[in-house]
Amino acid sequence: MNDYIPPGVQRFADESEADLDHPVKVTRLDDRRWRVSTSTDRVSVSVDLKATGPGRFQEVNSTLVLDGERYNSTWKPKSLRKILADPDAAKEPREAPLGEPDPMPPAREVREAPVGVAQQYRIIEAQIPAAVQLGYDEQDKVWVVGLTSDRGALRIRYALRKGFWTLARRRPFQVVVDGRDVTSLAEGKLENAIALMAGKQGEATQAPPSVRRTAAPTRSSAVETRRANVIRV
Repeated sequence: MNDYIPPGVQRFADESEADLDHPVKVTRLDDRRWRVSTSTDRVSVSVDLKATGPGRFQEVNSTLVLDGERYNSTWKPKSLRKILADPDAAKEPREAPLGEPDPMPPAREVREAPVGVAQQYRIIEAQIPAAVQLGYDEQDKVWVVGLTSDRGALRIRYALRKGFWTLARRRPFQVVVDGRDVTSLAEGKLENAIALMAGKQGEATQAPPSVRRTAAPTRSSAVETRRANVIRV
């Protein structure tokens, strides 16, 4: 394997270096992938680029390691620049934005729902001690499972795709805890959203958005939710 770096990758590296205000290194991983990385004594960040066609590259993996701990991260050099310059500031708690739960669509009886949606409704009802609602949005053609408790609210949207009821692509769920919209802390995973709503994420609502770790759901919640994420009509 030679050390050839395509112009597109080199340009990406040069732009990242300027935005990070820190020297970067480009490493060839295989015939189609290159890694752009940089580090300090406390922080290391990297992103992998994969060739998708002539002169085209896609970001396929991004990592952030701070004081030996790995965090979920996206490659946003200007944000990462602040972490490289001041790692301690990145760990300071920041509150999630204020938010209100989306209104529920018109209520429907569980017996009216597709079998899979009704099954998911019952699974959620068993997992979280909260008032569970079910509604159907005629305009968006989605079923919505909603939960409300003293802690907050959760909205889960299901759409029909290729014969299956699965999480809607647009705004699949929303989590509001103690008056703050913490949906982003779920990192796009329904089991994490349920953990947040159930109060099993500890201080998740205080995690800094630039260095959040994935929520840690209970085993039963994660397993049952994964089983019901994709459900046949």
